[in-house]
Amino acid sequence: MKRAANKNNTGTRPKPLVSTKLRPPSNRGTLIERPQLIETLRETLSRKLALVYGPAGFGKTTLATQWHAQLREAGTSVAWLAVDSSDNDLNRFLGYLVEAVRSAEPDMGEGLRDVIEASPGSAVDFVIDTLVNDLSLHDADFVLFLDDWHLVTESRVHETLQMLLSRSPPNLHVVVASRTRTGIPLARLRVQNELVEIDAARLRFDFEESRTYLTSVKSLDLRPEDLVALWRSTEGWAAALQLASLSLRESGDHERILQWTSGASNDIGEYLAENVVDNLPADQVSFMLKTSVLDRLCGDLCAAVTGKKDSTARLEALEKQEMFLLPMDEERQWFRYHHLFARFLHRRLQKQMPDKIKDLHLAAAEWFSSRGHTADAVKHALLAEETSEAVALVERDAMNLVEHSHMSTLLNLVSQLPRTALFDRPRLQMAIAWATCLTHRRQESMEALWHVERLAEAAPPQQKALLLDEAKCVRACNSVYADQITGVEQLVKPVLSQVDKFSPWAVAVAANIRAYCYIRASDYGKVAPLMLSARAYQDRVEGVFAAVYGRCFDGIAAQSAGRLGAAREMFSGAMDVAIRTAGRQSHAARLAGALLGQLLYEENDLARAERLLSDSRVLGFEGGVVDFYTATYLSSSRLMLLKGDAEEALAILQEGEDTGRALSLDRLRVAVACERVRVKLTGGDVRGAEQILAEVDTRQQPTDSDEVRVYIATAKARLLCARGTAGLAVGILRAQIAAATRRGQKLQELVMRILLSVALDLDGEAAEAERALLDTVDEAVPLGLIRSLLDEGPPLITILERARDHCRKHGADAGEGVRFSATAQRLLMISRHPAHGVRGQSGSRTRVAELTARETEVLRLLEQGRSNKEIARALAIGVETVKWYLKNIFVKLGVSTRAQAVTESRRQNLFSAPA
Repeated sequence: MKRAANKNNTGTRPKPLVSTKLRPPSNRGTLIERPQLIETLRETLSRKLALVYGPAGFGKTTLATQWHAQLREAGTSVAWLAVDSSDNDLNRFLGYLVEAVRSAEPDMGEGLRDVIEASPGSAVDFVIDTLVNDLSLHDADFVLFLDDWHLVTESRVHETLQMLLSRSPPNLHVVVASRTRTGIPLARLRVQNELVEIDAARLRFDFEESRTYLTSVKSLDLRPEDLVALWRSTEGWAAALQLASLSLRESGDHERILQWTSGASNDIGEYLAENVVDNLPADQVSFMLKTSVLDRLCGDLCAAVTGKKDSTARLEALEKQEMFLLPMDEERQWFRYHHLFARFLHRRLQKQMPDKIKDLHLAAAEWFSSRGHTADAVKHALLAEETSEAVALVERDAMNLVEHSHMSTLLNLVSQLPRTALFDRPRLQMAIAWATCLTHRRQESMEALWHVERLAEAAPPQQKALLLDEAKCVRACNSVYADQITGVEQLVKPVLSQVDKFSPWAVAVAANIRAYCYIRASDYGKVAPLMLSARAYQDRVEGVFAAVYGRCFDGIAAQSAGRLGAAREMFSGAMDVAIRTAGRQSHAARLAGALLGQLLYEENDLARAERLLSDSRVLGFEGGVVDFYTATYLSSSRLMLLKGDAEEALAILQEGEDTGRALSLDRLRVAVACERVRVKLTGGDVRGAEQILAEVDTRQQPTDSDEVRVYIATAKARLLCARGTAGLAVGILRAQIAAATRRGQKLQELVMRILLSVALDLDGEAAEAERALLDTVDEAVPLGLIRSLLDEGPPLITILERARDHCRKHGADAGEGVRFSATAQRLLMISRHPAHGVRGQSGSRTRVAELTARETEVLRLLEQGRSNKEIARALAIGVETVKWYLKNIFVKLGVSTRAQAVTESRRQNLFSAPA
């Protein structure tokens, strides 16, 4: 086993999926048709759930497989997931659930596995909601099969299935095959008439089915009274009937078997299994016993475990002999024993070869390890009671998993290992420190670093230095995630001064952290050169996060310095990298999408901004550094306010408050609190705004950052204007403008100048307000600042209109160089025409202008009741393109279903205007 742990395959991406779990068993033998049960299952197409339950060997899987085949032949979208005990890990179950759906419809659930891996424990709601939304766009039935559900005992996994059932669209139907009814909301589904049940009594073969099975399928020549005796003794238990047929075929003692008609079903099964096995050649029995330690079998794996080079032929022979060996794929590469028979074989193995079991598991562990199946290798190493080897396997692949953002897989593997076995593994502890840091588990990360630093003290000098310096880098990352910057740059300095000694991952992260320190210090000019030099390391990391973060930080610096065009290029580049490497719905894409969405909102590209910001809100507690959170929550809130939905705007800000409190991010909490002040004032609630700001002032500390002071000063200025003391606000804003100019914060300077114009006007300085605003507009709009102007609403528009009228009336005599430029005129025009897909301040929507010509065509066909395929044929486009158009239409109309889209289009009378 030492060889497995030492194999150098860390450069290969781990293979966390077992594809055979996503396919039903492949039966090429003759099966008993069960038309009455199939007809019962057909009722599921008008229900949410079909539950097929009964003891082992009653044909649950066979029945489900038969109906799966019929549905598939009829063209219905069908997904299969054979759960096992490993699926008690919630993240693993979610990952397989997503891939099961995608195996039937590849366009669904894109990037969700990356979200699950990067956000262990917090992705459930988003994953289920995304699957439900994708399924609702599927214009046909979708049937999901969950086999062996009884193997799942974890309550969180049960709750996930219940969530899926409670939120499922009408076209989703779930079929569960299980030995129990645990974890399913049966009472509620019965009351809702959404449940179909097939229990053990209905699964039992009746006499005619038993006779057909034994005489026609198994070709046994039995007297009528013998048939009756077998049927009664087995009680129609399918597995026992199969064992009986094998016993009668292999044994010469037919009379003894036929006369043995008493006892419980389990006793009959044990007796018949022994009769079957005892009549096989000893070499064949030995092969079956040794391979019973495996959950799934292929020729190469069995050869490694048993030493038999002809294992593939042996498996084929066992299948032909009907030795309860079930093919798991159509190519018949993988097999498994029937659960009932596997348990029997394993019990006999424990009795006859107890001294062989450890070696069998070790051989299996080595085989899986050499092929990158770390989870399977670890499982068998632990079953062999070789804990140190299991730890070595996890340690070998740990950083590879971190770099690929497979945090969930790594932490799940670690959770299977005894904690004490991890204490002397510095590289594994380092990987744990990275994984827990990047998932905002600071305390666990610091505990792992404590072990790293403890172990480093006993290491050779060179190794000690490398361990301690990388540990400093993790500490720096923890501090940045906690929004604590003091001293951080010094922590990453050792890595950046010795880049050739560290992995590309460590160098890339260290460079990103230094760039972030520059951003927080307003040293924006240093960021781009640093990121350019670090790009080679970022792009050498196998995963995507380092490259995405680097480009995002480059964009934040550019945006803060007022270079919005450069920022857009960087954010878009980060999105492109994330989508190309991890998928459009990946965690990395959502991080980049938060910043790009914020910028698109500022540029008044509201429909695109809303899609990106809606996705980024799913990040929850795994939303990166504070800047990503503020981009998401503040811009999403402003979108809702722009739609006229102040209640939803405040709800979004409450999400931000909850996140800030949970992660102890004071800067985020202050940002969302001050934005709540803005929302309250927009609604005229001055008293509510005062209360919020008073609470913020109470929390403020002398050591608070410049950003915190800016948030509070801005909120105070708005409140002073609302109270009628705008003169005081003017003083505050002038001081903030001077500070922003001094720090090189061009974006902040322009935003403050906009608010200053409003405050001056409210203070009676109309002429100065006009001059200040026109100067700001001419500078801000070409950069892309549009919403920061328009979101000030009627007070700002009034100043603009007055300045326009004044300039029209007096022309060159307007005085002091005041002129109403084309830029200012453009801004006024934009203010009169709400952007695509968003409600204006009054709550009204634009009409056909919201939709492109092709979207309008799709909507017209949708109103006619056309399916996606019919729409695709009518417009000569692909079905996937139709789905893409529908998603856009849903966003623009603010709906989530096809029926709602039609209703909303009629309400708005969209089709009265030409397409």
